[in-house]
This record gives sequence, C-alpha cells and structure tokens, in this order.
Amino acid sequence: DRKVESNGLAVAIIVPCRNVSTTIAKTMKALMEQDFALPYRVIAVNDGSSDNTLAILKAFEDRHPDKLIVISQDAGNLCVARNAAMPLALEAEYVGFSDGDDVPHVDFISSLYGLAKRTGADCACMNYRIVKNGIARDNDQFSPARKR
Repeated sequence: DRKVESNGLAVAIIVPCRNVSTTIAKTMKALMEQDFALPYRVIAVNDGSSDNTLAILKAFEDRHPDKLIVISQDAGNLCVARNAAMPLALEAEYVGFSDGDDVPHVDFISSLYGLAKRTGADCACMNYRIVKNGIARDNDQFSPARKR
C-alpha cells in the first residue's frame, strides 16, 4: 500500500514548458485552483523559452510559493525537462504530468488520485478534449465502453 512520505506531499504534477506564453497562464491558474484537499506541488520546467513563458511562471511562483516550483534550463527537449523535475516530484506519493498548453479540469488531481487510491493502481489515466482552431474533439481512449 502506498504511503505519503513524511513531508506529506500526496501528488506532484510536472509541467514541461517551451514557448507556451499564450497558454501557460491558463494552465497554471487551473493547476493552482484544483479542488484537491491534500498537499500537492506543481513543478514547472521552463525549457529554453524565447518568449515570456518564464516570466509568467515566475509570477505564478511568487503568488503560490507553497504550490509551485519553477525550474529553468535549456535542454531543448521536453522529455529532458520532465526528467529534470523528477527528483523533486519523487517526494510525493504520486507523480502526474500536464503540458504547458493543457487546461486541466478543476478535479484533474482529485479524480486521478481518488481512482488510484480506490483501485490500488500505480498509474491512472484519463480522457481529454483537444481544441484546435476553435474545434473541440474528445479523445475517449480510456473510456471503459470503448472497444479495444
């Protein structure tokens, strides 16, 4: 059975970011306003952005120092950015991921955490909606009703 580490951190969400200044404020706002009651942390990794992504992240970090840690590097690879955050994330019971152009629903963390705890799962996934050029498309690849 999973146990929360002595620091009490239940979930850490890693958010790699590269040139997402048009979306990152919505992403961070959504992650800071989660309905999750247990302690969680967001680790945003700015990976060499040439726009003002880093400035936006730092402004959120100033307002939410208890929930957000910003790392800045220039690896040019979002996978490397995710890995850079992992040592801090591993302090949590569960590690999750979001991207800098995602806008998670208010129950993003609580739903996945609740599912993992109820089922004893090591990993939990969810459906999502893609909005491109004003057109929304649901990706329900994790729906129980979907034929495999």
